[in-house]
Amino acid sequence: MNVGIVQPGTQSNSQLLDNEKFILKHIIQKKIFLRPKDEMGVILMGSDSSTSDSITGLDNAQELCNMQIGNWNLIKSIEKLQPTNQICSWMDAIYAAVEYIKHECVDKCERKIILLSSFNEEENVVDQFQAKEITQILNSEAISLIAIGERALHDINEDFQTPSEALLMKVLEQINGQYLTFEHAMSDVRFYKRPSTKPAPWHCLMELGELRIPIVGIAKMPKEMKLPKMVLMGKTSMSNTPDKEVPIKSVAQWMDNNRTIHTDEDIIRGYVYGGKAIPVSDEAKKAMTPKNNQKSYKIHGFTMRENIPMEYWLSDGSYVILPANEIASTPFYSLVQAMVEKNVVAIVEKVYRANTEANMMALFPSVDVENEPWCLIEIGLPFEQDYGAITQKPLKGVMNQLSQKQDDAMDDLLRSLELPDAADDDTTNSSQKYLPGYMPNPGTQHMWDVLAARAFNPDKPLPPIADDLLNLLEQPEFIKAKCKPVTEKINNLFFLEKQKPLRKRKIQEDDNKSDVNDDAPMTQIAKEEKRDTGNNDASEDISDLCSFDFDPSLEKHGWLRLNILLSLSDKTGRVRRILHSVNLTTRQRVTNGISSLENDPESFLERSSRSRNIYVCSLLVALATLLVVVQCGDIMRKSIVFDKNTPDVFYCPQHKPIGFEKMLVKARPLSRLCQFEGRPIPEDYKSDCYNDVDETEYACKEKYRIMMRLHPPGSNTPYNGTRLSKFLAFDKDLPYARKKNQV
Repeated sequence: MNVGIVQPGTQSNSQLLDNEKFILKHIIQKKIFLRPKDEMGVILMGSDSSTSDSITGLDNAQELCNMQIGNWNLIKSIEKLQPTNQICSWMDAIYAAVEYIKHECVDKCERKIILLSSFNEEENVVDQFQAKEITQILNSEAISLIAIGERALHDINEDFQTPSEALLMKVLEQINGQYLTFEHAMSDVRFYKRPSTKPAPWHCLMELGELRIPIVGIAKMPKEMKLPKMVLMGKTSMSNTPDKEVPIKSVAQWMDNNRTIHTDEDIIRGYVYGGKAIPVSDEAKKAMTPKNNQKSYKIHGFTMRENIPMEYWLSDGSYVILPANEIASTPFYSLVQAMVEKNVVAIVEKVYRANTEANMMALFPSVDVENEPWCLIEIGLPFEQDYGAITQKPLKGVMNQLSQKQDDAMDDLLRSLELPDAADDDTTNSSQKYLPGYMPNPGTQHMWDVLAARAFNPDKPLPPIADDLLNLLEQPEFIKAKCKPVTEKINNLFFLEKQKPLRKRKIQEDDNKSDVNDDAPMTQIAKEEKRDTGNNDASEDISDLCSFDFDPSLEKHGWLRLNILLSLSDKTGRVRRILHSVNLTTRQRVTNGISSLENDPESFLERSSRSRNIYVCSLLVALATLLVVVQCGDIMRKSIVFDKNTPDVFYCPQHKPIGFEKMLVKARPLSRLCQFEGRPIPEDYKSDCYNDVDETEYACKEKYRIMMRLHPPGSNTPYNGTRLSKFLAFDKDLPYARKKNQV
C-alpha cells in the first residue's frame, strides 16, 4: 500500500490512504472470519522509517510486519498509519514484495500480491523498468498480481493512459493479472463471500431397466455456510497470576421431574406413545434401519412435466446430473433428448449412502441454457406424510367481483414490477441483485460487522445495521418510480379497510355482548316496577330491602360484577328501587336511579329516611363484596391438589370452580407446577390450569412443600428449594392470615 507520494513536489493524498485502509481492513477481517489459516504481510510504499534489518533492502519500501495470520492488532496498526512525503514507485514495490515473499514463504502455497497505488509516476522513472522483467520475476515465484487504482483503465484508450498505467496494463496482460478501481474494490470487499471450493461429486450408476449409465451428481446450490457458534469463556484468577480466560465446556446431565440426576448407564432410550414408554435398545435401533439398502439411483418411470408442479418440490437445493465419463455420454444425452421431445420427467428412487433411507426424486431435462451443458436437474419429491394439501379458493368468483378498471389496474401493477432483462438497459445492474447467488446475506454480514466492532471496542454499544446492508433489501428506484402512479390508481379504485387483529376483534365482540347483558337487568327492573303497586311497611327488616345477583356475563373476562337491587318504601307507600353495581376488578361503583312511579314532591324527612336505608344497604354490599372476594380468591388459590399416592402429578381445575365440594380437577405433571417460578408468563403459553392457578404464589408455595415432603433434607436425593423458598412468606401478607392482635 502507498503511504507516500509518486512524484516529487506533490502532496500526499489522504483520501487515497483512507481507501487503502478500508480495503485492507476488510480483507484482513474476511481472512479472520472465513480463512483464519491464511497468512499475510504488509509492505509500505513511501515509508519514512529506515531500518537496517529490513527484509526488502529498500529505504522507501519496507514491511510493516512479518508474515502472519490475520489478527486484530494488524488492523489496528494499519489504522494508525499516516501519510508521508517519501517517494516510491510501484515497480520498486513489486521487487520489494517478491523479496519479502522469498524470505517469509517457505512452503509451496498460493501467493498473491495486491498492489494499491495511484499509478502516476513520472515517465523517466517508468522508463527504467521493463514489463518483461517484472513479468519474469513474478512468474519465477508463481505470484499472481491484483492491482487497484483510481481510474478505470479498461475503459481508457492506451493513448490517454499515463506511462505508469500503460506499463501496469502490459504486466497484467502478460501474467493474466486483474485490475480494479478503488470504488469497485471497496464494494467487493465490503461483503464477506464464502471462499469458492471445488464441489464434491457424487458417483453412482443410474439404472433404467437393464441399462446402467455411470453418472455424477454435483450440488447446484451448495449448503449455506453456518454462522459461528458462541463460545463460553470463564475467568480464572489466582493470587500469583493475573486473570486468565479459559473456555467452558458444557456437560450434559439427565434429570427427571424430581430433579434427580441420572447417569448415562441408567438411561433407557425409547419412545412414548399411547401414554406408555416403549424402550428401544441399540440393537433394536439398528434393526429398525434398513441394512440391505445399497447406494443406488433407479428410474421407476416417466410422467408428463405438468404432473409435477412446483408445489411438490421438496429439496432445499438441486443436483445437476451429468455423465461420469465419455463412454456414458452417448446413452445419457440420448435419454435427455428423448425426455425433451416427449416433455416428460423421470421419477427416481435415490439411496444416497448404504443403509440409509430411500428418497424419491424428479429429474427435469435441461438443455439450451447459456453457459451450462445439457444435464438433468434433480429435485426432491415429498412422501404422503410430507405433503400438506392446501385448499384453494376458486378465483372465478373473486374475479367476477372486480370491475374492468380494477382488473386493468392489477395488470398494470404486475407490469410495473417486472425487472428488465435487456443487456443494454441502464437498469440491468440494479435488477441483477435478484439473480440467484448474487445478493449477499445482510444478516450474516451484519453479524460480521458486529463481531468486528466488539473486537475493537468491547465496552461500546453495538452498532446499528449499516445503510449499505439496508439498501440490499430496498426496492430499486426505477421500480418505485414505475409503481407510484399505479399504486395511486389502485388506492382510488379499491376500498381498503384496516382490520384489527383477530384477538382484539374477539375481545371487542365479547365486550359488546357484555354490554348487552348489562342492560338486561335494568330492563327487567323497569318491568317489575310497572307491575309492582303494593305498599311496604317502612319498618320491614333490612334483609328484605336488599337482593343480590351475580352477573355471569363477565365471568369469561375474569371480572365479577355484583348487582344489588335495593327496594325502598316511604310512608306514602311509594316504592323506589335502585340498582347498585359493583365491579370487583376496578372497585368502581355505578349507581343508576330509577325514577319513581309517581312524580310527587317528597319531604325532607322522607329523603332522610331513604338515605339512611341506602347507607345501610351500601354498607352491607361492601361487606358482602369483601366476603365474596375472599371466598373466591381462597377457592382459586387452594384449588391445587396433591395426592401422595400419585407423586408424579398434581391436580388442578380446568374450569372456574364453584366450591370445594363440586370442584372438578385434572392431573398435570408435577414439573409444570410453578414452572416459571414467579416470572412473567409468555403470551403464547398454553395454560395447564384454569386462570393459571398453577403459577400463583400459593402454587409455588405448595410446590416447595410437596418437593420438601418427597425429598426431605438428609435423604439420598434432597431437594434444593432455594428458588422457591421466597414464597414461604406468602400467606403472611394476606389479610385473613394475620393474627387478631396484629395490625
